[in-house]
Amino acid sequence: MVVLLRADERPFPHNLFARVKCEPLREKGYLLHRVTYPSSRKLQAFLLAQEGPVYTVGEEEPDPAFRRSLVEGAAERLLALLGEEACRLRLLLCDREGACRELVARCLRRVNTLTVATDQVEEYRAFAEEHFLQTGALFAVSPWAEAERALGQSGGAVLVLNPLREEVRAPGCIALGGGGGISVEPAECAGLPLDWVWALCRDGQVEPAYLFCDEWEVSAKRRISLGELAEYVRRQCVPARAETAGGERGR
Repeated sequence: MVVLLRADERPFPHNLFARVKCEPLREKGYLLHRVTYPSSRKLQAFLLAQEGPVYTVGEEEPDPAFRRSLVEGAAERLLALLGEEACRLRLLLCDREGACRELVARCLRRVNTLTVATDQVEEYRAFAEEHFLQTGALFAVSPWAEAERALGQSGGAVLVLNPLREEVRAPGCIALGGGGGISVEPAECAGLPLDWVWALCRDGQVEPAYLFCDEWEVSAKRRISLGELAEYVRRQCVPARAETAGGERGR
């Protein structure tokens, strides 16, 4: 059984395909079609006969850009859920190629301590200086290898934002976007599996800008909501006020 998507409600031609059935269904308000078929050959012939693109679900991994948009959107919502405690959050953003500068600027509205791990060190430092002159917000820039070493010594007390899913050695650290450490990756949007939602986007039934990932998979073992993730981050990555004050007195 394969579920097909189609943005309009034109009937699928079926008279030439014996024992192929295509029935419309509604799932969370979106239009899909369920197809039953006797053989893969019959199915392929049926698909080739359709006018315009038809997307199947459950057969392809979502595009990296699609996953990135979900992770970046979740990072902002996560910081909002942390509220004032976000100011004390230990945060590292992985951006080897310098593609996430807009996310850096958005994070700096919520946090006081942000480090960017990158291979584009000089370019990022120039961006940091320009951003400071414009907004007064400052962040640190670290070469990739140095940032990985620091993560290894952090005891897992750092939240790693990794929207591009870079491979990063982050033992014990929560890695939003996956790629290492305690990987937290998108699993469902609006109660639908991720590959279904991606196909709906490609079909034009969902605008990616409005997507909200409401279920996350932690290290491929269990599912949690963003609210539960915020509590997990609060316990592991937000130091107590006394600890923060002591660190400031030490400096």
